[in-house]
Amino acid sequence: MKKLIVITGPTGTGKTALGVEVAKRINGEIISTDSMQIYRHMDVGTAKVTSEEKQGVPHYMIDVVEPTARYTVADYQAEVLPIIEDEFAKGKTPILVGGTGMYINAVLYEMTFSTYDENIRENVLKMTETMTNQELWDELYSLDKIRAGQLEVNDVHRVARAIEVALNGKSNSSQEELNKPRYNADIYVLSGERSEIYDRINKRVDIMLANGLLDEVKSLVDLGCTAETQSFGAIAYKEFYAYLTGEYDYGRAVELIKQRSRNYAKRQLTWCRKYYPEAIWLNYLEKEKNLETIIKNYGLR
Repeated sequence: MKKLIVITGPTGTGKTALGVEVAKRINGEIISTDSMQIYRHMDVGTAKVTSEEKQGVPHYMIDVVEPTARYTVADYQAEVLPIIEDEFAKGKTPILVGGTGMYINAVLYEMTFSTYDENIRENVLKMTETMTNQELWDELYSLDKIRAGQLEVNDVHRVARAIEVALNGKSNSSQEELNKPRYNADIYVLSGERSEIYDRINKRVDIMLANGLLDEVKSLVDLGCTAETQSFGAIAYKEFYAYLTGEYDYGRAVELIKQRSRNYAKRQLTWCRKYYPEAIWLNYLEKEKNLETIIKNYGLR
């Protein structure tokens, strides 16, 4: 079975930098597993890797679609699998880097995605218009407890999408499919003391603010993004959109960005513990040691 490397873990733990160093050492190429970096023009709020940070290493699945587009896990899977096979054909090692667990699972396991009934889609749309966020989430919970547990009550777009998937008779979180690996993989989870990670996340948000996060959100609004746009379900974008429309004041929006980013990091760690029991956990502060661990294990294949 073909083998690849996965570097994942909570936001702000240096996954991108480690992935680049690994790729340079083993002649690898990087495939992003970040569900927000697929969108063009969303650079600051996603901490998107820059040209300088890439250091000449090829990166895939970044800047794939416009921010007003809808994009699903099935879309991601359909695009990324041929890229992986092409990398293997070139003698390269694919390195998956990012923190979106569903994207990683869509690559590692034989997950399939059902076609969609337009009547079901229309009915789900009506549900979003007539139900409260809690009622909508409760509906998902009754259909797919695993997927519901991965989503926030107020993440209406993804909750609605998950309901649609479930009503079409196919759960993305099918345990049967998760028992069928598509690829063999060395999986590494970057982690550390929770308080240190949370402090790092708070500082990271401050850097984003200084780098023009609010102006980026304004420019995306000018491109047509609204609260109904899938990409604006992302942390930082939805809070600042709410600020721009008068729902929050600036201080409250910043507070929520930091709080929800910390909560997301916690959920990412929970995901890794649940789905990757064989993963090697690395302290994100031990950069050189982590690099050598991955290179050493790669050489033992």
